[in-house]
Amino acid sequence: MEKRLNYEMMIIFSSSIGEAKIEEKLQEVRDLLTSKGGKITTEDFWGLREFSYTIKKEDSGYYWVVNFNMDSRTLKTIEKPLNLNQDILRYLTIKTPADYQLKSLDAYKDEAAQALEESKATEKSEAKAKAEKKDTEPKKSPAKTKVEEADKKLEGIVGDPDITV
Repeated sequence: MEKRLNYEMMIIFSSSIGEAKIEEKLQEVRDLLTSKGGKITTEDFWGLREFSYTIKKEDSGYYWVVNFNMDSRTLKTIEKPLNLNQDILRYLTIKTPADYQLKSLDAYKDEAAQALEESKATEKSEAKAKAEKKDTEPKKSPAKTKVEEADKKLEGIVGDPDITV
């Protein structure tokens, strides 16, 4: 009995293959998945991205995310060809829930931009509230402040038993 499950796979291709050949490499992986009985549901090509650290002597790679469903017993058969492919630096396959929808890189960017705008708006409103609070506090004149300082000094002198005024 065939048990088809949903999966998401992210693959990082070597940047050395170049823009011209990347579509050919993507098609190779698509063909691998479909030849093993997989059905691709969605995919998102992220393009060339810089790495946080060096992977196999490379500093960047082409990212591709694909969602597909496949018989759970067949999934293992796609690992060997992926491991042997010299143009694939890394890949990761995870099982996804039945109702999972791939979120594109653009959607993530839009969410991040919206969160940044909300953060800036919050900071502005907090700064405005702080400024309004500061404006409502009673202000002391500089002359009055100097008089108060002088009074404190005098109290210190008058209170000292060694000094007579």
